[in-house]
Amino acid sequence: MKKFAKGFTLIEILISVAIIGILATVAVVGYQEYTARARASDILLKYDAIRTGALTRTAQQKFDNCADLLKSLDTSNLIDRYATLNYGFEAANGGGYRPILTVCGKADAGSLGGTKVAKGAHDTMLKTGTVEKGAVITDAVVSFALPLTQGNQAICKTWTAPAAATSCAANPSANSASAPAQAARPAASASANPQTTTPTAVAPMPLLPPPAITKVTPTPKITGATALSAFSGAQRGVPIGTKIVGLYLAGSSVNQLGSATLAQLPSVSTEYKTVADAGYHYLDSSGALGRLMPTMAANLVPLGVTERNSWDGGIVVFSDGTVGRMQKAANGNGNEKDYVYFSVLDGVNANQGMAIVSGTAAPGQSVQVKNGAALLATVRADAQGNWNFAGASSLAGSGQSLTATVAP
Repeated sequence: MKKFAKGFTLIEILISVAIIGILATVAVVGYQEYTARARASDILLKYDAIRTGALTRTAQQKFDNCADLLKSLDTSNLIDRYATLNYGFEAANGGGYRPILTVCGKADAGSLGGTKVAKGAHDTMLKTGTVEKGAVITDAVVSFALPLTQGNQAICKTWTAPAAATSCAANPSANSASAPAQAARPAASASANPQTTTPTAVAPMPLLPPPAITKVTPTPKITGATALSAFSGAQRGVPIGTKIVGLYLAGSSVNQLGSATLAQLPSVSTEYKTVADAGYHYLDSSGALGRLMPTMAANLVPLGVTERNSWDGGIVVFSDGTVGRMQKAANGNGNEKDYVYFSVLDGVNANQGMAIVSGTAAPGQSVQVKNGAALLATVRADAQGNWNFAGASSLAGSGQSLTATVAP
């Protein structure tokens, strides 16, 4: 008798397909939630950098007109793919205004899950009590504001919101109960330009002001929020046995290792090995970074050689004063030790600090700054005629001969 090979029945096939479908659905939902949290973390990192810049700016200068403060604030971190970020102003105690950051995510097709990302950032900041009153949380739009200064004191006196400059169209949170009617949280567009009028006569061209150095400010402590863009990276490491004393996310002034004792801090255990445009050191233990920074566990997962994580652009500081720009840090995988990818910033020593050289020139003018005959930097003045760059701490000492001239 001829025997036939036994196969799967129709019911068995249907059950298998159903199980696969359920598993796929769970996996997709989990992946979407994970990506939304990661994108929300990016907004929070930008907020940290924006707030640090605003605090620094308002500590340096007082403003009568909020529009002048707005022009002086950095806009590079306002760019985000998943949410709309804008500067705005909120009525402060005793009159006047204080700056805020407005965050908006929408559920339209072009937002790429904007409401999920914005709500993730909102929920995280809500736990810290940072979110301003008047947040709007719906399926269609998530809109809220975060403070950029400490307390509720006025930073500037007068403010007129540009027309149609809210970060979310028809933002209900604009009618804040704590603000007077004429000062109800106008969200300012960082790119808004004041209206201009056509002159009735052509004035003679004024003489351009010569470049000038206004001050050299020493920075006693270097953090991830310190302006280090003027320094180039070098592919070299530090001696074996040197301890890592600081790890800063990009734009953050918080040392994630700040609560550890010197004995707990990890040490370099291998020679520096170059990879692509950076390199890495292995540390003397496996999992120490995760134990010292339990809240950063998601940012310490082992990665491939070419991959980077949330530490990319951050700052690593070693006990000998060496400062490096990071690409990633991770816990060891199995028998592998913890490791840090970075490139050393030439001319920077965290134990000695650094200096910020500031000056003025005609708006948009290129300026060469020299110490004696040595060229330190070529910088361009901004729209207000201000420029600055970071240099070694010795520039703030005596015996320096700093000059600023128009670049040829």
